Formats: sequence, structure tokens, C-alpha cells
Amino acid sequence: MAASTSRLRPGYRADLLVVHGNPVEDLQNLRRVALVMSGGRVHIPRFPHTAG
Repeated sequence: MAASTSRLRPGYRADLLVVHGNPVEDLQNLRRVALVMSGGRVHIPRFPHTAG
């Protein structure tokens, strides 16, 4: 499994949390979820947080 993890490339496995804003600058940005990718499937929140 190590050969297909720890990189973002076509055919590799990855779980991602995409947020609006930079969580390093403000941890509250972790509450502003844009989408989650898990097991190769994209999950978009039913009520996505609007940017701004």
C-alpha cells in the first residue's frame, strides 16, 4: 500500500478534506468544508458554507 499512498496522482488513493480558507491562519476555517473525498468518492456537504 505504501507505493500508492502519500502522493496526489492519478490512480493513487487519497482521503482529502477541502476547506474554504487557510486553517493554518485561522482554525475556524476547518468549519468551512467545501468537500470531502474518501475512498475515491466525493462528498459535498448538503449545506455548504458560503465563502466570505
